[in-house]
Amino acid sequence: MNKSLAGLPDRATIAGWQAYMNQLGPRLTGTAAHQRFIEFLREQITAIGYQVETDRHYFQKWEAEQANLHLLAADGTEQEIRVASIYPYSGMTSSQGIEGELVYCGKGKGSYKHARGKIAVVEVAVWPLPTTLLMKQRDVFPDDAKLSFFLQNPVLQSFLGVPDLKKAKEAGALAVIGVWRNISMANARDQYLPFGNDYQGLPGVWVDREAREALLEGISKKKRARLTLSASLQEQAASETIYAVVPGKTDKEVILVNTHTDGPNGIEENGGLGMLAMMHFLRNQAEKPERTMLFVFVTGHFQLEQFGLNHRQATSRWLRDHPELWDGKEGHALAVAGLTASFAGTEKGADSLVAPAQSHLFWRRPAAFSGRDSDSVAHPWPRLFVHGPGSCRGRQNRRRADVRANRNIRQTDDGTG
Repeated sequence: MNKSLAGLPDRATIAGWQAYMNQLGPRLTGTAAHQRFIEFLREQITAIGYQVETDRHYFQKWEAEQANLHLLAADGTEQEIRVASIYPYSGMTSSQGIEGELVYCGKGKGSYKHARGKIAVVEVAVWPLPTTLLMKQRDVFPDDAKLSFFLQNPVLQSFLGVPDLKKAKEAGALAVIGVWRNISMANARDQYLPFGNDYQGLPGVWVDREAREALLEGISKKKRARLTLSASLQEQAASETIYAVVPGKTDKEVILVNTHTDGPNGIEENGGLGMLAMMHFLRNQAEKPERTMLFVFVTGHFQLEQFGLNHRQATSRWLRDHPELWDGKEGHALAVAGLTASFAGTEKGADSLVAPAQSHLFWRRPAAFSGRDSDSVAHPWPRLFVHGPGSCRGRQNRRRADVRANRNIRQTDDGTG
């Protein structure tokens, strides 16, 4: 090992952390798997020798179980339509489901003026966007790492325009079916998008491009459909943000290092594992770091409407709650830099409409994790990009993982978490 890296955990240790996180499955905000991951981080930080502080938050938690969709013919026959994923925090039905005539409601956010008493179908196309519109590259590691010229993934599209369930509900729609276009069927499967909504109060699901033709034909023939979506809704569910202070030679200036702990797969979000490695490294050095370092593991990234402040990222809540640790006012420590750790280990990034068998190579936000979707266990030492504010959430055409830096910590928007 390079002498400058002495004190870091070995590959086997980091791979073991990743394997443990993988076997937990999706760690969506406030779920049992998410809490187990937080407890794992707490135990590891304590074992390293640092004190863990905890902020406990309460929110409205929706958790999906399963969904089924069928086209109903006049003769009583049914055609099952494969559900690619459930629209997060959409709604729920009874065990008998809901039935209604299908109606086409356009593209993107949808137009629902004819949707009263019907099941709305909305198409969502995913188009490539220049990478430079979304992020500013500051540095790369290793030196030969390159960003793709274009980014094309449904995560970006979820910010640009997907079915607006609240408007559909106001218009009297019974449910909404979103149809992904321009991406492979495997890419559409298990996407957890859009990921930051609060509870919408209307059942919603996603289907892939293969289901599109059947739905359009059903609309043309005024067919009815039945949607069954089972889910639970819990008021005052709990979730925790944890943080620890690594003392430096001075406590007047601090560096914030953060990530979020909730996530749907083995890459998002494993930044906390990288932060554990950093804390190991700092503990094993003969001297303290020049500045005090704050390691913050926030919850709520996948429930930004409930955890973020004024539509900012979830870390904004921690910043608001602990100004004494970073804002530089009234004798408080001053944060001079911020570093976000995220998405360590992803090395592939190409979707294919003609070769879905290779679909495990692209980045997605699946709501169910398979170890095949992650190179992180095979490659526990991540390759990194460092770039500034304005970054996107999607990683479909990115060839490496990233660590995001925000030098303007006072804007209380860290770029993640």
